Amino acid sequence: MLTRARLVVFDLDGTLIDSRQDLADAANATLVAFGHQAIPAADVTTMVGEGAAVLLERAFGARGATPPETALALFLQAYGERLTAHTRPYDGSLECVRTLAAAMAVAVLTNKPQ
Repeated sequence: MLTRARLVVFDLDGTLIDSRQDLADAANATLVAFGHQAIPAADVTTMVGEGAAVLLERAFGARGATPPETALALFLQAYGERLTAHTRPYDGSLECVRTLAAAMAVAVLTNKPQ
């Protein structure tokens, strides 16, 4: 017996929105602030997933370093300053959400604090 879905939950980053460039820019601003060279944005985007702290571990690790205790706060500030500089919805994502929302409950799950 088939049951009709009553809820669909989307992840935000990488599913509904493309935030790769803004995340890469914030990660690189953090690296540079601590005296490290920036990493090509394409390389940083392969490090995204599992939250900001893990992204910083990966980015600093690529430079042979460990993120200082204050790195996460600096990253979050840098990301907050450029949160939507390049971030955009993926083509068709808003239409998809609207279509589904007309038929069922829709939610977005994200680890973003706001």
